[in-house]
Amino acid sequence: MQFTNKKLSIISIITISLALLLTNLWRFMPHSGNAERAVALYTEILKDTIIMGEDFNSLTTTLGYYPAKKVSENPLIAALMLRLLIDAGVNNESIVAINASGSFPGYTLAMLSACSVLDAETYVIASIGSSSYGANIFGNTIADILLQDNVRHLGHTLLAITPGGTNDMGRSLDEEELERISIMLGENNVPYIIPESLEEAITMRITLFNNLNASLLVNIGGSHASTASNLELDLMAGVIRQEQIGTFNDYGLVQYFINSDLPVIQILNLRLLFANYGLSFDEHGNIIGNTGFLFMN
Repeated sequence: MQFTNKKLSIISIITISLALLLTNLWRFMPHSGNAERAVALYTEILKDTIIMGEDFNSLTTTLGYYPAKKVSENPLIAALMLRLLIDAGVNNESIVAINASGSFPGYTLAMLSACSVLDAETYVIASIGSSSYGANIFGNTIADILLQDNVRHLGHTLLAITPGGTNDMGRSLDEEELERISIMLGENNVPYIIPESLEEAITMRITLFNNLNASLLVNIGGSHASTASNLELDLMAGVIRQEQIGTFNDYGLVQYFINSDLPVIQILNLRLLFANYGLSFDEHGNIIGNTGFLFMN
């Protein structure tokens, strides 16, 4: 019996040692300098940028999930965004179209950091409306953030800003703040577009991105123009391809890219997005899991 216990003890030690080795194997693999650069860029942006907003005010469109927003304050999110771009086939010849609401400013900035280190040509259309804890602070909306010098230096082009909210028309949002934003955008030569319908909001984005011959779409947040509230698509996360899910009959920006056989990176269902890469986050926004593989080539 004593021999058996000793044998089991040795087996346990070997098992634990192998598990530790596999968990830390990434440390011995070649590291991606791009991942480290993306994290460094996003770290610098976070020093001078507020990406967490209020729970609810007159710029808030829907209820948001605090931990999913809080975790974006971790600079490693830029490495995760880079991994998504690489998995979607993005390189320095790609043209990246980003459609972002005000709900996830941290993920938008981390994605821009990742696009920058890949030298991808990047264009952004953003909408002001935000869910809880997003860019819903007066004077610090997604428009204000994207016009900061430290953000503009990332090298993307801001194509247009829309109000967001229901049908992207901004009717339930604070009128004085939207007016301030409109004036600010005019001073910076950025179009402020108020669609007359949801269809117009979608068509405008498709037209602008088509004119650029975009290679893929990065959709960040759940603006109405993104999927026209298609619940099936809203629940998807990560890299989405037509070969995986087929085509769609309804009209939305995401549907258009998928039907055109162009990849879409969806940043919306954050629990699923993290799970796709073996990660998670707790109620305080701390990342759970081995993030080391994000730095591997």
